[in-house]
Amino acid sequence: MTTRTPDGLLLASDIRQTPGAAQAMVANADNSIDLPRVGTILAIHGQIAVNHDNDAAADTPEEDGLGRLITAINIRDGSTKSYFSTNDGRLLQYLTQFTEGRTAVWPSTLATVTGGGGARTENFNFIIDFQDTPTPGGNRGINPEAGIVTRENNITELKFQIRFGTFGNLSTAGDLTVNSITVTLTPIIVLSHTQSHARLLANGVAQPVFQTKTEADVVASGASGLEFNLPNGFLISKTLLIAVDGSNDRGTVDADIVSSIAYEDKLSGVTPFQTDWTNYRRSLQSSYFGDGTTFADWTNVALIDWAAIKGGNGLLRKGRQPGDDVLKFTGEAAGDLLLMHKGYVSYGRAFRG
Repeated sequence: MTTRTPDGLLLASDIRQTPGAAQAMVANADNSIDLPRVGTILAIHGQIAVNHDNDAAADTPEEDGLGRLITAINIRDGSTKSYFSTNDGRLLQYLTQFTEGRTAVWPSTLATVTGGGGARTENFNFIIDFQDTPTPGGNRGINPEAGIVTRENNITELKFQIRFGTFGNLSTAGDLTVNSITVTLTPIIVLSHTQSHARLLANGVAQPVFQTKTEADVVASGASGLEFNLPNGFLISKTLLIAVDGSNDRGTVDADIVSSIAYEDKLSGVTPFQTDWTNYRRSLQSSYFGDGTTFADWTNVALIDWAAIKGGNGLLRKGRQPGDDVLKFTGEAAGDLLLMHKGYVSYGRAFRG
């Protein structure tokens, strides 16, 4: 995490980035980890460790198995205010890949274990970055401008909540045994009552929000025949999209679920963004990934940078009504669209919409 502010570098001694204890996860249950409330949290790095073996000569790992095994993640304070939320771990998986600029940080599947038994531990890393990321090439050399201000906002409780499904579903044929899953969190915190924190607050700290939604009405349509509303009430910075088929898989064929994407401002009647799905994804490949990641590593995943379309810091949805701003798609087959909208509900100096 880069810690440069408009007034200069934050002091390393004013920043805490200490890993917490690994917490054992329970399947089909809500798991909760307390987050520290000693300053402003700029980001949270995490690691999910999966210890597993297989019961057959060769196991069959599920596509995006760990991602789809996660059915909910929420970061909430004692007033139930939400700073991060997702209903599908695959959205965090691919958000992390875009943020880091590499897919190896969270592989699509667990590695196949050859032969019966053969227990091993695999680590999957993620980042929840409250700054205005992802940026092309995994470059996060930006000024910290957003975060969760805990002490000064009198937050008395802050929890990272995560829910997993049935561990055995990490394989398609039930031939993989999961012995344990643990989660370790490393919050990046600018400590209160320090020179760096005073400088950060003086610049203004935007409050982050992540909203997810599954659009389940994807069907074959005419050109741009599918239309979905964008959420209200905040400045949308980025939108992550994953198209899945009727079996809940991304699959191996690009653009077989949707083949084009567009944004229309209904109030002005203008469509400032309209593109072929595959060509757009190829442009993202060249901009965001540079570690040998192949186009097939993230089939049917896309990212919208609203600042590139609207200018400023993105699409301001405060004061707008449902239906004023819509995403439009050309549907090719029945399936779902998983969407994560990242943005800000209050703004520092840098976030004006």
